[in-house]
Amino acid sequence: MKDFFKYRFGYINIDDENLYLNETGNWSYVEKLKEKKKTSPIQRPATTIIYKLTYLLSLITIVVFLALYNSSFINGIIVFFVYASIYYFIFEHLNIKIDYNYKIPLHKINSITQKGNTLEINFLLKHNTQTQTFILDKIEPRGFDILRQRRLLES
Repeated sequence: MKDFFKYRFGYINIDDENLYLNETGNWSYVEKLKEKKKTSPIQRPATTIIYKLTYLLSLITIVVFLALYNSSFINGIIVFFVYASIYYFIFEHLNIKIDYNYKIPLHKINSITQKGNTLEINFLLKHNTQTQTFILDKIEPRGFDILRQRRLLES
């Protein structure tokens, strides 16, 4: 039996073998998802948004500063490339981002706990060497019922 429900940044699809974290909720898309291989820091979605907003505000501040003080075009290009490099390093290389497009085999889930309107999913990674925890917020109420019916949610 296939079910799905929403959370703040996408959908959680679930079938008899896997739980899928994704942005679309489309079953043809989730069937192509791969299992998560490497661990990333425990990251609350709100924290990631704060990081990105801070970065964006600092970029806007520098652009306004350059415009007000009549800096040359070359300085603007240099600032753009420096910021693009910093963005790549921080959000891509260090994996400080929301990237919840994975499948998690049900037999690898250690625990799913509910804290208010939030789910904390702890599971084994692809090669069974490390555990990963995802904290998902703004879960649709029927999602808790679906997980309870499948006996996945700890009370």
